Amino acid sequence: MRGDFSSWNKEKDQNFNGVLHQQGRVLLDRDWNAQTEILNDWQETAAQDIIGAGVAAVPADAADSFKVTDARIVSAKLKFR
Repeated sequence: MRGDFSSWNKEKDQNFNGVLHQQGRVLLDRDWNAQTEILNDWQETAAQDIIGAGVAAVPADAADSFKVTDARIVSAKLKFR
């Protein structure tokens, strides 16, 4: 989905961990977007640290709900059954 954003920064080297709002300052879409980016990055990093990168997790009580019987790379795309 496209949108009209005033700014879209992806600066992981800044090591931000949250957005603090200042009293009397107008909130901009940039503030909300920055907080969303920080949260999404944290969730992705936490998931990779917990279950590993590139892993599809399946709940234990539904073990056969996502059963992969074959996986291979075809024309630089992952195909699985």
